[in-house]
Amino acid sequence: MARSRLETWADAALRPAFEARGFRRGRATRYARVAGLAVTHVLDLQASRWSAPGVTDFTINVGVHVTGWSRFYVGSADPRHLVAAECPIHLRIGYLLPAAGDVWWTLRGAPADEAVGEEVAAALLSGVEPFLAGFSRPEDVMAFLATDRPRSLRCVEPWPPPRPQLVLAAVQAALGDLDGASRSLAQAEALTRGNDVLAGWREDIRARIEAAQRGDLAT
Repeated sequence: MARSRLETWADAALRPAFEARGFRRGRATRYARVAGLAVTHVLDLQASRWSAPGVTDFTINVGVHVTGWSRFYVGSADPRHLVAAECPIHLRIGYLLPAAGDVWWTLRGAPADEAVGEEVAAALLSGVEPFLAGFSRPEDVMAFLATDRPRSLRCVEPWPPPRPQLVLAAVQAALGDLDGASRSLAQAEALTRGNDVLAGWREDIRARIEAAQRGDLAT
């Protein structure tokens, strides 16, 4: 398959900066960095579907992954190449920058694209790295999910409640804390009454946790 314009540009303009920070490229424009036991930091570049002819608009998604959580959250193994949106904690890069909103860059061709690369590399250092520095251990992820957040961090998925409690249950189960996962589900249950969609989601997670408690699902 032919490489996209974004992939080709990122490989030349961003990959050296990402690799200098410990990220390694996976598939296409996805990058991952092992941050500690069971924790991986994820960056993936997302091209806009609505770019004008001749240009490519893109943004960057930021994620914090915990090994094994997908088995409890969606019932499948972790993907080989991680995607930020499938991590227990994720958000768009713009919310970590002074703009505090959705930020997109535009590739128009040389020489303007060189400046775009410099701007993105600077955003990695000034916005992304300070955020990711808070997540080097599974305990950091669980603490973030378990604690109420200031308004400035409510842009970080999952939000609003009871989504953090549901994600926390899956993370706890992945780490072997099945009793803690059950308690998080109980908290989520109190918050999902009347919401059939989230209730069904909660019960799917509960079924996987109970299977693990019986020894029918590996943790």
